[in-house]
Amino acid sequence: MVVMKSFFSQENLHWQIAAGLVLACFFGLIFDEESSFAGVLVVDVLGFIGALFVNALKMVVVPLILAAVIVGVANMAGQDAFGRVGAKTIGLYVLTGIIAIFTGLVFVNLMQPGATDNAANLVGQV
Repeated sequence: MVVMKSFFSQENLHWQIAAGLVLACFFGLIFDEESSFAGVLVVDVLGFIGALFVNALKMVVVPLILAAVIVGVANMAGQDAFGRVGAKTIGLYVLTGIIAIFTGLVFVNLMQPGATDNAANLVGQV
């Protein structure tokens, strides 16, 4: 029990990442796309767990960034300049967000990731 407790401490984060990589390689080598366990495809189970993880990350990112911006502005500016510095910070955050969205949309439309020859033919026919 003590070994497990010390393994999951923050000091051993690099070992936890290495163990995760080894387990991922193990699962990748052992199971293929048609492998099933108890009548359920392993790919579907792992895909569901992955989707839950990504959705949890999406849920945490926006409040975390907002809190970091607010705390950073509050620590940087005194009481007198808080409004001015805060407005500049929020404005810069919104501007960089708009630039990132615009850049992403441009590159997605230029490169069309995930489009295959069949999908391109279907789009051309419509």
